[in-house]
Amino acid sequence: MDDERRFQDLVRRSAPLTYATRCRVVADEVRRLRAAPDRPAARAWLDEQLATLATEPDTVARLVLRAAGAGHANSIGMKQVRTWAYERLRPTDRVSWAAGPDSGAMWALLMAPVPADEEQLSWLAYASGVDASDLRALVPSRAGLAE
Repeated sequence: MDDERRFQDLVRRSAPLTYATRCRVVADEVRRLRAAPDRPAARAWLDEQLATLATEPDTVARLVLRAAGAGHANSIGMKQVRTWAYERLRPTDRVSWAAGPDSGAMWALLMAPVPADEEQLSWLAYASGVDASDLRALVPSRAGLAE
């Protein structure tokens, strides 16, 4: 099975799992792909997957793409989306975010499901190494966590 189908299959199969497990499955796959010898190709591939997930309901990618693209006449690329999101987050784990918007933590965060409640949002912020209040402002949850 090629990487694209394998990744999309992982995302689909993880749907019935707990929120934390779903996020870990995606983060592990992002780490595996970022370790590939051809890093530019891996980044391009991850951005393709991010664009695909941005069309799915209840993904962080979809919410962030909408917010980042607001006011733009033309569609924006995934690198611009990642940069836009990074500028709004305060990393609490500087090592995980050393590459800024190109960090594996960014792809994993954007590919995560939208948190359904405060507990999931807090877990996602902790696991992603970002400030929870920044994440809350960036990603209003399905439960209406945005203040």
